[in-house]
Amino acid sequence: MANFMKRGKKWQARVSWRDSNGQLHQKSKSGFETKQQARQYAAKLIAQKNDGIEVLEDPTFHDYYIDWYRTYKENSISDNTKRHYKLVGNLIKKFFKKEKIKKIKRQRYQQFINWYGDNHAPESVKKVRTITRACVKSAILDGIIVKDFTQNVEMVADKNHQMQVEYLSLNELAKLTNAVLDGRKSIYTSRYMILTAIYTGARLSELQALTWKDIDLVHRTIRINKAWDNLHGGGFTSTKNESSVRTIRVNRELLDILNELRQNDSTMVFMTHRGEIPTSNAVNKTLKKIMKDNLIKTSRLASPLS
Repeated sequence: MANFMKRGKKWQARVSWRDSNGQLHQKSKSGFETKQQARQYAAKLIAQKNDGIEVLEDPTFHDYYIDWYRTYKENSISDNTKRHYKLVGNLIKKFFKKEKIKKIKRQRYQQFINWYGDNHAPESVKKVRTITRACVKSAILDGIIVKDFTQNVEMVADKNHQMQVEYLSLNELAKLTNAVLDGRKSIYTSRYMILTAIYTGARLSELQALTWKDIDLVHRTIRINKAWDNLHGGGFTSTKNESSVRTIRVNRELLDILNELRQNDSTMVFMTHRGEIPTSNAVNKTLKKIMKDNLIKTSRLASPLS
């Protein structure tokens, strides 16, 4: 039921209804220039309610995103993945500020993509777009909005930030491996981490978390079952996803080299004699220097250790 009344020179529309439990609900809006405008608002509101749209809730895009993340994502993703969702939340807050999710149109979302993509690589923009699209689709299922304003939006990105993916040739890889071996000292574990990454393909955060219990000398394997929480200053965290938990067979040569690190007297494989685990920045800095000193172009590396 809709009621209309004039307040001063403006009109107000009030729509009332009862839910399935008999509870009375009302929603009103003032400031219409004419009674006809108030009627049109009421008719639209009633139509939305009949279509299952949640007319009482009107959250900002950021508020809905935070509720969606905490309800559907926070307890089902790894700590490493959480940082991507938190980044997107910060981007939404920075760009959309207090804008209501119901008011956002496709053009506005395109402006958001343009803004972020202006100085970020295509892969980064794609991640942001994927996460925000999932959130918006959830808002549709929850009856908060009707249309998906993320559809048919053009990808905009700065290709100058795109990583050139070129793998090392076999000769370059052999040259890098020999250079890492020749300069190694057990008190500096970065080179050992680089060597293990070459042999296993493991992520840097997975290598940082290795303990001696993860290395099986008898069966010649390395067990990857956790990662290192670089985001919060260290400590164990879960791997990127369940499929990242794995056992990798390695050769005796690598195991013999890693055994040199036992003299550092730590339960952690790559902890230095000072009780520190090299950061990703330190390891990548060492890697780039080795490649530069041995005339291996850093631009030909597939990607930095991560």
